This record gives sequence, C-alpha cells and structure tokens, in this order.
Amino acid sequence: MKYRIVLNATGSVLTLLGVSMVFPLICGLLYQEKVIVAFLFSIIITVASGLCLRKLFPSQEAIGPKEGFAIATLGWISAAGFGTLPFLFAGT
Repeated sequence: MKYRIVLNATGSVLTLLGVSMVFPLICGLLYQEKVIVAFLFSIIITVASGLCLRKLFPSQEAIGPKEGFAIATLGWISAAGFGTLPFLFAGT
C-alpha cells in the first residue's frame, strides 16, 4: 500500500471538512451563539491539519483498491474525531 496517497487524500478530506464547518459558524453568528470561538478554533485546526498532510505527503499517483479502503477508513475516523472538536471546545 502507498501511504503517501492515503495521507494526501486524507488531508483533502480534512480540508473539505474544515471548510464545511464554516456553515455552522455562519449560523452561530446569525443567531448570536456563544460557541462561535469553538467553531473558529475547530476550523483552523482541521484545515491546518489537512493542509499539512497534503504538503507533507504530495502524491499524483493513481488510487488503487487498498488505498481506497484505507482512505475511506481514515476519512471516516478523522471526520469523526475532528467533528467532535467544536463540542469539546464548547464544553458540551
């Protein structure tokens, strides 16, 4: 298995996850919620982690079946982990 491909793609997943966290941030701003800072820190950490993975493990190779399974597994696990950050920071 080519780990460079897996980590690069996982970085892309994390970057997209961080960008998608902007929508709850906007809703929090509109409703003047107190957890805005928690979402802001979560976005920064998630996008930074994703960009670091993409920079540290560049790859233009094709994704094979083994890499595809690993990307899906790491993608779901990392999405679950990074998706909990706003709740952890907000203390809920």
